[in-house]
Amino acid sequence: MVEARAGQSSTRGPGPIGGQNCAAAVRSRVLRFGSGSGVRHTTIEALDPRQHPVTVRIVLPRSADVDVWMETTSGSRIDVLDRSRRSDCKRHDSRDICVIRYGLLEARSPGVWTLFIRKLSRSPTLIRVSVAFEDSFGQG
Repeated sequence: MVEARAGQSSTRGPGPIGGQNCAAAVRSRVLRFGSGSGVRHTTIEALDPRQHPVTVRIVLPRSADVDVWMETTSGSRIDVLDRSRRSDCKRHDSRDICVIRYGLLEARSPGVWTLFIRKLSRSPTLIRVSVAFEDSFGQG
């Protein structure tokens, strides 16, 4: 059973689990870095973080030395990952998998956010980042 709401109106009916609307709440990017240090950025369309808990998942080589942060539409900064937070990451073979759960961000607003990654290490690096805006009940 699926329920859709818009303002005061709602409807219920049979429907598939998952699909485009749920998948649209996860913003995934792959950023490639060449040799040497550098900074890359990409935009993320953020759902309302006051209503949708925010989780960031990063997969990167264990040897990569990076700083990751986001800037919201209003210009406020959300620190995501740096050397001091890498101890929270899980090691899997030669990669680290980092999951940072923020929950609801009451002081932030929806819109276009910018995700920044600064790579300080020398080796070429591929970094996968997913930013999830979940519903308040932890579904889809």
